[in-house]
Amino acid sequence: MKWLIIAAASLAVVSCASLPKGDVEQEFQAWKLQFGKVYKTPEEEAKRKDIWLAHRSVVLAHNTRADQGTETFHMGMNQFSDLTDEEMMKNANHMLRPDASRI
Repeated sequence: MKWLIIAAASLAVVSCASLPKGDVEQEFQAWKLQFGKVYKTPEEEAKRKDIWLAHRSVVLAHNTRADQGTETFHMGMNQFSDLTDEEMMKNANHMLRPDASRI
C-alpha cells in the first residue's frame, strides 16, 4: 500500500512537471479570478502559489487513484486552496457556533 501512495504521488509530480509552465500559471490565474483572490505583494502571491501548487499535487494524486478505483471520490480546488493547514484550522475555529467547543 505504501508503494502505491508513493507511486501515485510521483505520478502527480510527473504530471505537474510535464505541463508547460504557462499552463500551470494560467490555471493559477484562472483559480484566482474564480475565487476573487488578490494578494498585497508579489512575495505573498509567490507564497500562496506555492501552497496552492502543493494542494494541487495532492488533488491530482488523489484523483488519479480515484480514476483507478482505489479512492471513492474525486477532489477539487476551492477558495481555501492557498491556505496552510494551520490557517484552515484557525478559520474553521472562527466558523464554529459560539456555544460549540473549540479545537
